[in-house]
Amino acid sequence: MTARMAFAVAVLVGVAAFAPAPLPRPRKDDGFERSLRGLWRVEAFGSTSATGDHAVRKWHIKYVRIERDRWTFMNSATSENVSYALAIDGTRQPATLDFFDEPRGSSSWPRGVGIVTRRNDEVCVIYVFKGPDSRATSFERPPDGHWIVWLKRVR
Repeated sequence: MTARMAFAVAVLVGVAAFAPAPLPRPRKDDGFERSLRGLWRVEAFGSTSATGDHAVRKWHIKYVRIERDRWTFMNSATSENVSYALAIDGTRQPATLDFFDEPRGSSSWPRGVGIVTRRNDEVCVIYVFKGPDSRATSFERPPDGHWIVWLKRVR
């Protein structure tokens, strides 16, 4: 009887050891990514300064279109310039965004990284086209030399 019990316990432990891993849980959507979808007009563009004295620059990009998984820089409201696959995480503080070359599945390493905040119909994004360890961590004291863009919702 003891041998049978030991065998049964060994079988149960063995089966549990080789059980498949649970499926990954889908990321909770807090609505932040959806709130960014739309067409945005560039109000200002520049490079960041840790002192907060950002250098405003002229820029040929006049609009940004944000779709579910795509960020498109636009020369006009109807003329696309360049598009990136996009991942937004609104659960982090501040919210983060990652730009990927197309198609999204071709690389797990983002081409660019940034942070984003939204207040009503205005958005501010600080980003850089470098690796994830280069991401700004705050709007109050961003690293020098990142890009900063202020956007206003068109639709």
